[in-house]
Amino acid sequence: MEGTATITVQDAKGKTAEITVTVSYAELVVKEAVTIEASATLELAITSGNGGYEVVNFTANAQLASATINGDKVALTAGTAEGTATVNLQDAKGKTASITVTVVAAGSLIKLDGDNTKTVSYKLGDYPAQVKVTGGDIDTYTPTSSDEEIVTVEITNGGYFHPDDRNLNLTLRGKIGTATVTIEDGTATVAVLTVNVEDSDPIVVSQTDVTISTFMTETLEFTGGASTFTIKQEPEGFVLASTNTWATPKTLSIAPQKSGTTVLTITDEFGKESAAITVRIKLPIKISNTNTYQEYKDTEKIGVVEGKTNKILQIEGGQGTVNVETADASIATATIDAEGYIVISGVSAGEVALTVKDDAMEKTVNVQVIAGPAPGETQCFIVKDDYAIPFGTSDEIKANVAAEMASKGAIIMPSAATKIRKQDYPGYGMCLDGMLTVDLNNITTIEASAMQDFYKTKKFVLRKVQTVGASSFHAYYMEKFTLVLDMDKDAIGDMTIDPTWVGNKGAVIRCRDQECMEAAETAFENSENFGSIEFKNTLE
Repeated sequence: MEGTATITVQDAKGKTAEITVTVSYAELVVKEAVTIEASATLELAITSGNGGYEVVNFTANAQLASATINGDKVALTAGTAEGTATVNLQDAKGKTASITVTVVAAGSLIKLDGDNTKTVSYKLGDYPAQVKVTGGDIDTYTPTSSDEEIVTVEITNGGYFHPDDRNLNLTLRGKIGTATVTIEDGTATVAVLTVNVEDSDPIVVSQTDVTISTFMTETLEFTGGASTFTIKQEPEGFVLASTNTWATPKTLSIAPQKSGTTVLTITDEFGKESAAITVRIKLPIKISNTNTYQEYKDTEKIGVVEGKTNKILQIEGGQGTVNVETADASIATATIDAEGYIVISGVSAGEVALTVKDDAMEKTVNVQVIAGPAPGETQCFIVKDDYAIPFGTSDEIKANVAAEMASKGAIIMPSAATKIRKQDYPGYGMCLDGMLTVDLNNITTIEASAMQDFYKTKKFVLRKVQTVGASSFHAYYMEKFTLVLDMDKDAIGDMTIDPTWVGNKGAVIRCRDQECMEAAETAFENSENFGSIEFKNTLE
């Protein structure tokens, strides 16, 4: 029972005090007005009351077929006629409330994911799901946000496959709070979406002090923040950093670029920042061979021709100042250029150790200085381990080769070379660009695929060749060419020739005389080729 009572308290000395106590019951609270489509059902929550709820003084009619209590909810079933009805409620303590129910035609009520009213909650950085909008006049939907600093809204169709569908798209704008989104269609029906937006969680990174001692990318995890992140680096240039927001948790990748210390800060699109992340990079010296695209191995010998320079090794990493020196400057010297390349200069033939040293370690490179071409020999080649090896494509070398062509009619292989092989790079083709005749001189062995880079060459002079390897002259772009066998018949008869050797367009084979030609026909009779072989009994 509600009311007020006074309680008087007295102590041992006769002193008194009064307490006034007021007893009241909770008010009965339920939504005061709702709109429902004809023949539809709806449940409303009783948000305050004293239990024992009942519907009083209700009589079913054309607008409202039934109104019942289901626990702490009111279940309504609309009739078939449009109009208005009132439902009166009472709880166990006699508190009352009423609901005005408006019934509209079926299909005329705008609904959001099936409800006329809906509440959604997000954090900054969330990607709100589309809300499907149905009912009413879909061609005249007009969405409105009560606060566009919190959320902006747009109605779109369902795309190519569902052009008659309509969706409500929400975009969070960075302000925290609550916005009310209404959708109207030019009639009396309105759908209401309440959007609650909370602040995103703080950006927390798994580590705030990191040491990187290898060239491998370091990956840290982080949580919080919104959806898009930028990374500030001070000072710049020490790392390449990026975030992956699709991972769970999100990740920060740090790729070291050079030794030193830098500080990273992650910031989201709304300006929220992480704590400072100190990154200490202590990279070892790494020497890469730019010809092989691999790290230099201490079993390799780096060749350089005397009087020439080599610039194929590049230094990465290192701590402090990186220096380079050779053990014997009379054989070779070395410097480091602005791009980190080791520039090795050959002084005289021999082998020497080259040392790369920083503040923490050192590495050794094995250098072999090779004698340059003898006077009068083709400057496009040097001899290494009996092989004719191409080097250099400078204008100076090409000019010298062109002069030799003009005076001798052919490029002549160095006399000390007895073998020729296919290179790992198109050195021959670049060195001999535009040169039409190559005199193999003392070459005895042509290894497999050796001549494939000579695709512009028209004539090869063989004087001492004993072995012709597989596909030696098989080059896709090679035109029909001439082999001049300036050899006696016995030497031709002793040649070992792999059967798959001829170029696509075939070949002409010229010999000293009829006997040599017959020997050549026998030697080459089993050759498989994509063109034809024509034999001539004259060298010219």
